[in-house]
Amino acid sequence: MAFKTASFVLYLLGPTLTFAQEKRGLAYNDGALANLFSGHSQVSWGYNWGSDGNGLDTALNFTPMLWGLASRLSPEWTAAVEGEGVEAILGFNEPDLDAHSNITPSDASRRIPVTNGSPPNMGIGWMDQFFEHCTTCTIDFVTIHWYANNDPQGFKSHVQQFYDKYRLPIWITEFAASGSEEEQISFLQAVLPWLDSQPYVERYAYFGVFPGFLVNENGDGLSRLGQVYATCSR
Repeated sequence: MAFKTASFVLYLLGPTLTFAQEKRGLAYNDGALANLFSGHSQVSWGYNWGSDGNGLDTALNFTPMLWGLASRLSPEWTAAVEGEGVEAILGFNEPDLDAHSNITPSDASRRIPVTNGSPPNMGIGWMDQFFEHCTTCTIDFVTIHWYANNDPQGFKSHVQQFYDKYRLPIWITEFAASGSEEEQISFLQAVLPWLDSQPYVERYAYFGVFPGFLVNENGDGLSRLGQVYATCSR
């Protein structure tokens, strides 16, 4: 079985795969809510910070995540990695944050990570330390997060900064703009065509598939924001 592993950084375990042309994905907890996006051709994959798809429609490619070090040898994780159709696996969730998986670069260099912000022990600073420790790794792509105000150019600059620094494909597994629904819609309309046109952006997922976000408050359909996310194209 050949697949990629990943989250901020990927170790190649087999031949490089070609992912589906559609980059747009879903960050979700409840598979029933994520399935509201089924049938929208722009959306092709999803992940839920865990190893079980939790009811995700098989038409959407599920990408399992190893959230932290403690779960790395669990039978559930092994089964997820070996699951049919698995193209990639995500590594540790925000190891540069105490409130999340909180893993040092040296420990993470023995596994796979994902990172978040910009101070010395976060974001690029954390990644730089990781690369210093992980001198023999085969690394396929970098995964990042972005949360800030309604600033399309700031978002684009953030993504470009990581690509310029590491010259590796980018996955943006969490990103969101603050502000009203109208402001977020305007943000998505500005950045989605840009993301789809950047050859180095491999996958991305807006945060998130929850009532009041990409799903309406009743949880029975897409919100206006979700409809834009599902359908906006170049």
